[in-house]
Amino acid sequence: ALDSVRSRSVMELFRKVAHDRGAAVLVVTHDHRSLDVFDVLYEMEDGRIRPHPQAHPATTTTAS
Repeated sequence: ALDSVRSRSVMELFRKVAHDRGAAVLVVTHDHRSLDVFDVLYEMEDGRIRPHPQAHPATTTTAS
């Protein structure tokens, strides 16, 4: 496990690389401290995937 500072740095690096390359990064985590780094957020609850309450409505799509 990474400490909180290094974890955030890694998440920011993922975002930069994805944006630079026009790619997507799927991150699965229980750590809610870095959620603001990402453009689109989903959460799983009771076996269902849904948009995260903090997600910006314009950037979320319906998961199928």
